[in-house]
Amino acid sequence: MKKFKQCSLVSILLLAMNGHALANELEDAKQLMQAGKPAQAYQQLSLNVGLHQQDADYLYTAAVAALDSGNASAAVPLFEQVIKLDPDNAGAHLDLGRAYSQLGKRDAARRELQVAQSQNPPTSAGLVIDRYLSALDEQEKNLSGQYHAFLEGGLGYDDNVNNATASSQIAVPLFGNALMTLNPTSVKTRSGYATVSGAVNGVKPLDENTALYGAATLGLRSNFSNSTFDGIAPDVRGGVMYGKDNHFVRGGLFANQYYLKGQHNRDVVGLNGDWYYVMDDHNRIGVFGQYGEYRFASAIANENFNQSLLGGSWSHTFAPGSQLSVALYGGSERAPNRLDGNKDIWAARLSGEHKLNEQLSLTGGVGYQDGRYKKRNVLFLVNRADQQFDLNAGVNYRLDQDWTIRGQYSYLSNRSNIALNNTSRNDLSVVVRREF
Repeated sequence: MKKFKQCSLVSILLLAMNGHALANELEDAKQLMQAGKPAQAYQQLSLNVGLHQQDADYLYTAAVAALDSGNASAAVPLFEQVIKLDPDNAGAHLDLGRAYSQLGKRDAARRELQVAQSQNPPTSAGLVIDRYLSALDEQEKNLSGQYHAFLEGGLGYDDNVNNATASSQIAVPLFGNALMTLNPTSVKTRSGYATVSGAVNGVKPLDENTALYGAATLGLRSNFSNSTFDGIAPDVRGGVMYGKDNHFVRGGLFANQYYLKGQHNRDVVGLNGDWYYVMDDHNRIGVFGQYGEYRFASAIANENFNQSLLGGSWSHTFAPGSQLSVALYGGSERAPNRLDGNKDIWAARLSGEHKLNEQLSLTGGVGYQDGRYKKRNVLFLVNRADQQFDLNAGVNYRLDQDWTIRGQYSYLSNRSNIALNNTSRNDLSVVVRREF
C-alpha cells in the first residue's frame, strides 16, 4: 500500500508538471502571435494538438495561428472542433468563415459568418463580418460574369486612304527603267471620312483562378470623296485565361474579315497567347506570341501568307492612369506565291498614357518595323527591304462615366528599296465613345 501511495503521488506530480508545461507552451504561442509570428506559434502548438481535443482555448489558438500563417486547410478542422465544444463561440464561427473563404468554399463561409452575425458580436467583429460578407457578394458577382460594350462614331481626314505611293509613274528595272503608269487606285488618295464601330466583350470565371474571355467587334468606315476604299471589318476572338499570385496566362483563337466597298477582300484566322508576371506595384514583364493565316480574295490569292510573331514586353506604372510600355518582337511570314516571297520581321514599340486629372489623359506611341523579303523581285531586280515608322498621339476627355471624346493624330511612313512601296500617311480624327 505504501508503494501504491508513492506511485500515485509521483503520477500526480508528473501530471501537474505536464499541465504547467503545456500552459507555458500555450502562453508562449500566444506571445509569438502577438509578435507577428503565427507560423512559429502553429508549429509549436501542432505538436501536441492531439492531446488537447477537449481544450477549446488551446484548439482555438492553434487554429488562428494556422489561419494567420496561410494554412487554412489545417485551421478548418480545429475551428470545427472548437465549435463542437462551444457552439456559441462567435469568434470561432467568424474565423471558420474566414478559413472557408480562403479555401474558396463560399457557401460554407457565408453560413459560418451569418451564424457569427446572429450572435450579437462586438461592433468591431460585426464590421469584420460585414466586410467578409460583402467580399463574398462581390466574388459571386464576379463569378457570374462581367460584360462590357461600347459604341463610337467619329470624323477624320486621311491623306492616303489606300496606303499607296504618291508617284503616278514608277521606273521598272526589268524593262530598262521604263516608266510604268499606275492605275489611279494605286496612287495616294486623300479623303475625309466617317467611322462607326462597336464591340462587346466579356469574362466568365470558371473558378477563382480561371476564366473564359471573348469579344466581338465591328468597324465601318466611309470615305467622303472616294467610296472605292470604304471598309467593313468584323472581328471575333476568345479563349481561356489563368491567373495566380503574380502570374497571368492567356491563350485563345481569333478570326477577322475585311470587306472593301462591300466586296470580300481578306480573311484571317489564328491563335495567340501571352504570359505576364507582375514584379511589383509598378513593373510588369511579359512574353507574347501569335500565329495567323491571311487569305485574300481569289483575284489576289498569290498574296496569301502565314505569319508567326514572338516578343517580350515591359510596363511601368508611374501612378494610376499613367504608364509606359516597351515591346520588342520578331517573326516571319511564309508566302510561297507572293512576288517578294517570304519575309523576316523585327520590330519595337514604345507607348504610354499620362493621366492629367480625372477627366483628361494623354496617349502616344512610336513604333519601328524592319521587313526583309527573301525572293528577288522579278520586276525590280532586288530583294525587297522595308523600314516602317509610325507615330500616334491623342487626348482623351471623359465627360462622365459613360461618355468620352478622343482626338488623335497618327503618322505612318514606309521606306522601301522598291519605289512602288514607298508610302506615307497622315490621319487626324475625333471620336465620341459611349460605354455600356
